[in-house]
Amino acid sequence: MKTPGLVPNLTVWAMAWRRLPCLRPPYREPSWFTVARKLASTGCSNSLKKDQIDWGDYKYHDFYKSLLGLKRENQALWNGDFGGEMVRVHNNYDEQVFSFVREKNGDQVFVVLNLSDEALDVNFTGDAFAGQYNELFTEENVDIDAGFTMSLEPWGYYLFHR
Repeated sequence: MKTPGLVPNLTVWAMAWRRLPCLRPPYREPSWFTVARKLASTGCSNSLKKDQIDWGDYKYHDFYKSLLGLKRENQALWNGDFGGEMVRVHNNYDEQVFSFVREKNGDQVFVVLNLSDEALDVNFTGDAFAGQYNELFTEENVDIDAGFTMSLEPWGYYLFHR
C-alpha cells in the first residue's frame, strides 16, 4: 500500500468491482469538434492549430498506471461476464473493512479496503483468499492462508494478485 486516502481507496474498489464500466465516460462528440470540422471543410485550417499540452508531475500517475495495467492483464478484473465473480471475504470489521476475491481462468485478486478513519487489525474468515500473491503497489510476495491477519492504516487498501 502506498498512498492511503479515500480517493485511491475508492479507485481500487471501482477497478476491482464486478460490472463497473471503464473509468472513461462514453464517447460523445463535443460541440467544439463539430464547429472545427465545419471550419476545416471550408478551408479554414489555420483555426485548427493544436494547443501545447503542459504535462506536469501528477501525484497519482503511477497509482493509475499500476491499476490499469493489472486490469488489462488479469482476467479476474475484466468487465462483465468476461471477468471473475466477486466473492465477499468476511472479517472481524465487516462494517469498516470491505474485502473480496475475484477469480477467472487461474487469475485471482484479493482486495482489502479500510473504509474508516481508524487503524485496524483485521482477521479474515474462510479460505477463499488463501494462496501466494503479489501486492500490486509494494510488489511484495505474500503467502496468505486461512486465518490471515493484517494491519490497515486509516483509509488503507491492499490489492493482492496472482
